[in-house]
Amino acid sequence: MGYAAKCYRDVSGTWTEMTNVQDATQNDSMSEVEITSRADGGVKTFVPGLRELSFEYKGRNLASAELTALRTAYTARSAIKLRVLDGPIATAGTTGVEFWAAVFSRTADQSLDADQTFDYVLKPTVGASAMADVTIV
Repeated sequence: MGYAAKCYRDVSGTWTEMTNVQDATQNDSMSEVEITSRADGGVKTFVPGLRELSFEYKGRNLASAELTALRTAYTARSAIKLRVLDGPIATAGTTGVEFWAAVFSRTADQSLDADQTFDYVLKPTVGASAMADVTIV
């Protein structure tokens, strides 16, 4: 179930759960690189190319360290380190990705009859380490 998924950010070497997440989407895809040759019998053939990853999430407009960190990363154009997992970080077998991210979009939803929320789009950026698939052991 989606509610079991967790997102953590690195706070001075400690993974801290981002609890202000309402809805989240992790997009993970690869570009298509065409490698068609005459030997393929007139059929286009492809191999996976560059991997594209993004993390989109909606958070309530609450005073919290995580929203402050995201807002600061957005306005300063700086990176934060994330782990987006399919379960708790302390549970063996939990899988996901770890990457340095930049905030590329911050959209405020100010509906009259609902909580004020912010939608964030985070994508990998240059950091101290490359994106990695992780499995908790």
